Amino acid sequence: MAEPVYGTMQIKVLGGAGEYGRTSVLITNEKGRFLFDCGTNKSGATTEEQYPLLSEEIAASIDAVFISHSHEDHCSALGYLYALGYDGPVYCTNHTARQIPYYLENWRKNCEEKGYQLPYSRDDERKINIKELEGITGIIDFLDLGVKIQWGSSGHIYGAVWYILFLGGKKIFFSGDYHMESPLFSFLKPDVTNVDVAILDTAYGLDERDQQEYTSLLFNKINTTIKNDGSVFLPVPKYGRGQELLLLALNYFSRDILRPLIVVEASILLPLQNYIKDISWLKSGIATTISSALNEENIVVVTNQTEREKALKRDRPKLIFSPDGMLQSTVANAYLQELKDDSKNLILLTGYQSKHSLGQQLLEKNPYQVQIDVSRFKVHPGFRETRKIIGFVDPKTIIVMHNKKEENDQVAQFLKEQHQLKVFSLMSGDAIRI
Repeated sequence: MAEPVYGTMQIKVLGGAGEYGRTSVLITNEKGRFLFDCGTNKSGATTEEQYPLLSEEIAASIDAVFISHSHEDHCSALGYLYALGYDGPVYCTNHTARQIPYYLENWRKNCEEKGYQLPYSRDDERKINIKELEGITGIIDFLDLGVKIQWGSSGHIYGAVWYILFLGGKKIFFSGDYHMESPLFSFLKPDVTNVDVAILDTAYGLDERDQQEYTSLLFNKINTTIKNDGSVFLPVPKYGRGQELLLLALNYFSRDILRPLIVVEASILLPLQNYIKDISWLKSGIATTISSALNEENIVVVTNQTEREKALKRDRPKLIFSPDGMLQSTVANAYLQELKDDSKNLILLTGYQSKHSLGQQLLEKNPYQVQIDVSRFKVHPGFRETRKIIGFVDPKTIIVMHNKKEENDQVAQFLKEQHQLKVFSLMSGDAIRI
């Protein structure tokens, strides 16, 4: 029997369209209201800029929330959602559930350091009712709502997923942040085609370059600095890019006579121990590489300032990994202070920098001797991957997300002209009906 159609469906973007950060999409029809992701925006200075465009009325009406992964721009507004009156479940994978507390606390510290008042309390955070999804892929039925949800690994970080919502006779694909070229994490191809709407991460716009090209450019910059007897500081997110770059660095310099000393914060290295407990999320064969990394003699693992200072005093070029890709944390700033007075050293930023971050400020005006440079490491899809995933799910309609409006407009225009697709480049607050 065909699934009944309950009426017009609305897809409203509450954040993450025409901007980086605060990804949040509300999907509604007569049978239910479902929120996909609930993130924050570090570039914002007010509640209206930092959080999804939620209200008490919207929060109270939502039936369930689905989180694609743990990064701040996808989950750190959950406390705000509960403060507005939401009292339902939050679904995410078991690994994402274990990472979320770190990002909630990280967002809180970021706001407190900047003097921003949080529009919610710790009591609101304690109300967050997480329901864990087990496995790299699966399906969950909400029989009372006539809804079914499928998920699968998106390859972005450990535990990250895309979702397919089956609601009112329609199929909605929500990509979350996905990445088909991760050297560490596996990507599962969606097995549902002819979807009605695909909500896609197009963070790299029309850029066609692959991971190999990005990686080659990045390590050329690192190698040049090391050969000139300088040290390289890589501030990276705690989960995802940090582990990927660490493993690539170990492999790259294993063949090099001038091997740098690799100084890594324990909070970046230790997640690898958890990764090999459930290798279904990893690329085939990578568990062996991780095991070798955990026993690598060329790594110095540090946990406090005394250990950092001791490691940095060693007379040898160093490659340093520390959490916080935007240089906002106390630990990242400590490394900056140690390296800032030597022009042979390099701070290499590998991801997006929000407009209020220290990383962006240093790129605009560097008052120190240390070199500041950018070399993107790919953790989002380029245009090749965008075309691939469109081929996988064969959507009738596309909404492009996770990028500035002008770049999303370019992607939308290209897909319309070259592939005759129906594509929307929206702004946060916009909605479409299907």
